[in-house]
Amino acid sequence: SAGREPITWHRTYDFQRLSVKLIATHLLAGCPNYRKHKFELYYRDELTCESLTLPSPVGIYPSPHNAGAAEFVAELATVFPVASLAQSPSPPSPARNALARLGSTSSADASAVADDPIASWRGSILRSRVRAPPSKPSGLEARYFLLLLNRSIFQDEHGEELAREVRAALHSGAALLLVHEVDEERDGCDFDTFFSITPADLLDSGIFYQMASALHAGTEHRLLSLAVVAQRLRGGS
Repeated sequence: SAGREPITWHRTYDFQRLSVKLIATHLLAGCPNYRKHKFELYYRDELTCESLTLPSPVGIYPSPHNAGAAEFVAELATVFPVASLAQSPSPPSPARNALARLGSTSSADASAVADDPIASWRGSILRSRVRAPPSKPSGLEARYFLLLLNRSIFQDEHGEELAREVRAALHSGAALLLVHEVDEERDGCDFDTFFSITPADLLDSGIFYQMASALHAGTEHRLLSLAVVAQRLRGGS
């Protein structure tokens, strides 16, 4: 009917189950025995935002050169009231020094500094606290380097700066958190796009060896997308 969000079908298990549940809900809502009553369908082991908590502080670095990354962390924080968003001033000096050396090295020769140590990353973070709103800047250590994959990544005026940061993160062994924006209204695109716009040396370094968490459009599917990301943060995977 007019004004109703279309129910999309996705290839992954949790999203397929959600689509089946939404279809069944709409069908039952049109039946006489259900039309006048409020009801809610659920799976016994359903993954939802309500079923997840982040029991300990989780640090995330959303690069200022990655369009939409900080906004995504803020979005995650609004869904999980136990989370707060903060920023620290800068990476520690070993990271700054490594980034400076990477900046004077061409993409083809970036592997020459692969053994340069980078102790850790500092930056904007997602930190779990009981019912805490977004907070002021903090110096807590970042556990993950967030990379929001969208149509603009590596393409805007900040593309080379972001590539330098990602090279340093890969060389240091920092944990990457890959999130793929699918919603076209949020600058989303097909995953195949990234194989043509990502610098060749980053592809060779295995930037896409891990699976990226998809951020789907639609109210219910978006919430499930955030739950999948939170599950990865909670599990340390």
